[in-house]
Amino acid sequence: GHEVLETLNTFAPDSITNRLISMSDPALPPDLFGVAQFPVRTFSLNPRDQYENVLFVDITLLQVTVQYPTEGTAVIGWKSVEDRFQEVEYTEIFPPDWKRLTQQLGTGEFLSVIDPEYARQRFYRVRVLYESQTESND
Repeated sequence: GHEVLETLNTFAPDSITNRLISMSDPALPPDLFGVAQFPVRTFSLNPRDQYENVLFVDITLLQVTVQYPTEGTAVIGWKSVEDRFQEVEYTEIFPPDWKRLTQQLGTGEFLSVIDPEYARQRFYRVRVLYESQTESND
């Protein structure tokens, strides 16, 4: 989501902690050759540490569907990402103030949730959570 892009925008090539590193070092795995630079989480002079600290990002849009089988009910569906928690969120205002509808572990199969309090002005999104981003429902 937008949070990932904001995180990437915080990396500055001139900062010692967010330095862009060269991936043409022969000590690094050959599958990284041809890639000029990556942002890193923490800077280290050791090429192996640099590889371990590379910030990898994959932004993939999920194909989310919203259906309205009965008045006042919405069914949100998507093909889940296996072994990752997925949060279904909604907002009724813009700029968005996202609220969690549900969170569940993905199976790699099609998942769906019902919003029994659907309102006409409600917008939905499904987020895949990485790195211990699970938390209790507020």
